[in-house]
Amino acid sequence: MSEEPILSIKPSHWNYFWFYVFAWLVIPLIIALVRRASVTFHLYPGWLVMERGLLSKSYQKLFCDDIRTISVRQSLLQRIFGIGDLLIATSGDKWEATIRGVPDPERIQTLVMDQKQMHQDGTRTEFAAPPV
Repeated sequence: MSEEPILSIKPSHWNYFWFYVFAWLVIPLIIALVRRASVTFHLYPGWLVMERGLLSKSYQKLFCDDIRTISVRQSLLQRIFGIGDLLIATSGDKWEATIRGVPDPERIQTLVMDQKQMHQDGTRTEFAAPPV
């Protein structure tokens, strides 16, 4: 049984601003496009999935109930363009997942925490693993 993600995002094009500024060199443009295409963040009911890679893939799955901290980090340039980095920790001081340059990071932080709260309250009882 596969569920549709609540949210699927890729890093914003603004995250690669300097690559685009020097796009006339062609190589930075190619690097920016490949880096952006190789990262996707999916939010399923009860799960977060970080998908990385273009030709070979790696998946990092986090159960929403295990998330202890989700922080937003923004530089001045990121704040101007409305993007930011999400840092997710499940235990201790180590960040298990970092999602760089996502659009509207505060909204995504709220969505993730809402999923965590829904599952802790027992609003949703089944925890099906997301498709890979």
